[in-house]
Amino acid sequence: MKASIFAFLLFIGQASANDFCNEKLRTRVTEAEELKNGTLLTTTDGDQYPNGTFWKKEEGSWWACPCLLHPCIRVCDPDIIQGFSEDVPAPIPWDEIYANKSATRGRYKYVHEAMCEDLAYFLDKGRFKILDNGELELEGEDENLDATHYCVHHVGEYTAHVMHCIEPEEYYPPFKFNLYPPFFILSSIFLILTILAFALTPEIKSFHTKCVVCHSACLAVAFIALTVNYLRGDSTERVLCFTIGYTALYSFHASMFWLNSMCIDIFLTFKGVVRTQGIHFVKFTVYSFGTPMVITIVALIFNVIHDEDSIFNSRLGENSCWMEDGIYAMWIFFLGPTLMLLMANLALFTATVFNVTRTRRESVRALKKTNSKVHMSRRQANQRRGLYVKLSVLVGFPWIIEVLHSIVSGADVYCFVSSENYCIEDLRSKVTNATVLGNGTLLTSDGVHHPENTFWQKDEHWWVCPCLAGVCIRKCSNEFAEELGLTLEEETARIPIWDRDRVTHASLEKAFRVAYNHSCDVGIPLRNKNSFRILANGSLHAAHLQDSPFNVNRFCVFPLGNDEIAAVVCLLQEHYSVVHIEQYSTLKYKLYPPFFILSSIFLIFTVVAFMATPENKTFHAKSVVCHSGCLSIAFLGLSIIYLAGPSLRNTRICSVIVYVTKYFIMTAVFWLNAMCIDIYFAFKGLVRSSMSHLKFSIYAWTSPLIIETISVILDLTTSHPKFSPGIGKEKCWISSYWGELLYFQGPIFILLVANVGLFCATACNVRRSMRESFRTLNRANSKVHLHKRHDRQRLCLYLKLSLLMGFTWLTEVISWAVGGPPEYWYFTDVVNALRGVFIFWIFVFSNKKMRRNLRERMQKGKFDVSTSANLSEQQTSASTAF
Repeated sequence: MKASIFAFLLFIGQASANDFCNEKLRTRVTEAEELKNGTLLTTTDGDQYPNGTFWKKEEGSWWACPCLLHPCIRVCDPDIIQGFSEDVPAPIPWDEIYANKSATRGRYKYVHEAMCEDLAYFLDKGRFKILDNGELELEGEDENLDATHYCVHHVGEYTAHVMHCIEPEEYYPPFKFNLYPPFFILSSIFLILTILAFALTPEIKSFHTKCVVCHSACLAVAFIALTVNYLRGDSTERVLCFTIGYTALYSFHASMFWLNSMCIDIFLTFKGVVRTQGIHFVKFTVYSFGTPMVITIVALIFNVIHDEDSIFNSRLGENSCWMEDGIYAMWIFFLGPTLMLLMANLALFTATVFNVTRTRRESVRALKKTNSKVHMSRRQANQRRGLYVKLSVLVGFPWIIEVLHSIVSGADVYCFVSSENYCIEDLRSKVTNATVLGNGTLLTSDGVHHPENTFWQKDEHWWVCPCLAGVCIRKCSNEFAEELGLTLEEETARIPIWDRDRVTHASLEKAFRVAYNHSCDVGIPLRNKNSFRILANGSLHAAHLQDSPFNVNRFCVFPLGNDEIAAVVCLLQEHYSVVHIEQYSTLKYKLYPPFFILSSIFLIFTVVAFMATPENKTFHAKSVVCHSGCLSIAFLGLSIIYLAGPSLRNTRICSVIVYVTKYFIMTAVFWLNAMCIDIYFAFKGLVRSSMSHLKFSIYAWTSPLIIETISVILDLTTSHPKFSPGIGKEKCWISSYWGELLYFQGPIFILLVANVGLFCATACNVRRSMRESFRTLNRANSKVHLHKRHDRQRLCLYLKLSLLMGFTWLTEVISWAVGGPPEYWYFTDVVNALRGVFIFWIFVFSNKKMRRNLRERMQKGKFDVSTSANLSEQQTSASTAF
């Protein structure tokens, strides 16, 4: 080792250590002398610094770089400790600081008078270790920190403090803390201007004005409090932090309650309830200011009590001047009341609309009188309703988005769904001795912290799912190791972990979340570490095995000591019998293909029938042709996928077939949506131009193409578990749950909901127009009568198709989302598979006009053939006679 160091120093020659020694790892030496061999010898402790590890800046003073010679530790400057004179914790024993309990202070070189550039804090006992190489290992961190990120303050001979130095880039607040405050200030200014504008008008005494003023004032105070919170950040004193946080909470609630009061007022106005203005406003004031006060006081009490295990503790002021995300108190004291008020507002507006519709006819005569007081009262009420609707849209919808964002970001907390539902059995581990901490994490007896929503309790035992908290790996059980004649080591092994062509060495517990005590029913042992690789994403690659790489649930590992590791891959046949039996061996994969093929044949018949009739130029015919053509191609693709089974998996032809099939299924659904839009326009009385089919064609062909393009790009460029569809990996279809939701089931469900809305609107238009056009429709030769009759016929056809397509597709989405045994869904799946037969029956066989046109076409074809044959015979006879 020394020879290598001196060879390195000889190589650098006379270059100054100042050129390659980190400024934070330099130490000043004042009492020393330079020897003839070029070494610097300190007279205080006898340390020697070879040539190239020190440099002289002035007479009698040198700078040395001890970290070039040996693992080093920085010793804190006394000025750092003095800044914590009131909050210095008890020193930590020597053997609890260093990973090597036999380490002595002489084991390391020291850099004295070390400073932290910006911020620093004391590390708690048991949450860190200093390794033999001088690196700092922090609990829960993936990477170790070098000596520049911490310093040690020795207290006595065998105790010390360790301080973590935080670099400026490590605690910079998120971008939103710089982005939002200007908008908060701008909103506060305009809210204050709104208050002044109402204060300077004679309408200040009306109930409407008072509500707007109170709402604006509360919102202005809330925005100002948020501005102070965002600008000051975590540096805010605790008392001021409490004041800011609870002021914002109370003001936001008060503004929302005043909005609810305005909704109640407009509901009572159109309900015809007479109110006394003065008493009415007092009641709403007590309601709008008193209720938020109660909520805020209760939240403050639980916060002050500081019960870590209570779900009502908002922890406001502990880490920030607001409630911590992902805790129940956020839902109880903030999001919950806000959501209930928004739902109440929605219900009140809906009821108001019904009241307006009902009273409009009753007051039509009074409203026509120019000087009618009723007219004036109704006009004022309508104006007030318009203002409240605008305010509700402005304030309500953004708040709904805010609530939805919070729910989605912590869906497990707010939906109260156990993590057991999201963790497959192969990735679970039973824990016998564990404690739930106040911050919601589970601390096991071996010191592992499991974050909230990654564990659950069942039958008096704790179950954890490490894979929900990060990249995980399964560790084989001792019993399984004994079956294979292997002995597991208790000490953590440092194993090679591959990230493409780069390899790093780390322990299992440090590199991954570990699921313990696992095994395979039948497996292939991999005892030679050169025969496989553990990848950074938690999978295993074995080039000599089929289907490599293997996901985490397909293998487990054995630490063998001496940085050796073995693995067992679950036998492929067993994997197929467990996982793919539901995919390739059930009845449906033998039952469905004949129906798919039959549907494709009848869909082709439908296309041919429309092409052979003179109606093929209408928008109706073109839409049916496009819809049927797309669906026939999709069914043919599904037939190939079902008949080929697992042989297509992990092949390019599989990806091509899936993308083509999925594209044409979605295109068929988009064409169905286009037909729904067309019938809605027909009964709405809107005139469609000749360009309608072109516009709908662009919509129906391009929208699925965009979705498919995004899907292909993400599938080829990323393996993200939520955004990559994983075509062909586990089966010859979309392997990812989120991928199928985003790129297939989700868009289809949205279109189905849109179709339902369009049919409901169409039904209302039909009912309204039937009375208006009753006399016109009774005229025998009326073009309007014919037009309306054709539209009604088309409505019936589309309604049949919608019932067929909509409800069966809805069951398809439900079966995908709910799951369960496949036999539960055989009936609806068979109906889906026979969709082409039903389409032929609806549009061709049961359509009298279509049957008549086809009959005439066929008869005309026979007549043309017989005429041609007779003419040919006559020509032959004539030529013979000639």
